[in-house]
Amino acid sequence: MMTEEQLLWIEANRVIFTSNVSTSKENVNTVYDIYNAITGENKKPNGCGRCWVTVKKRVLKEYLDLGKLF
Repeated sequence: MMTEEQLLWIEANRVIFTSNVSTSKENVNTVYDIYNAITGENKKPNGCGRCWVTVKKRVLKEYLDLGKLF
């Protein structure tokens, strides 16, 4: 489950999820931390582009689904 802080972070950094932009290592780690909180997995950034896209899509989906609750 995402925390309110994570939801606010996604909102502030939404461009990471909605376009193909480069971002800092810190932001990549934050996205993976959110993904792991959602899924219970322990994925780490590994430079795999397809993995990065999959992680971003899942986090954005969860964020948008939670938005429907409010």
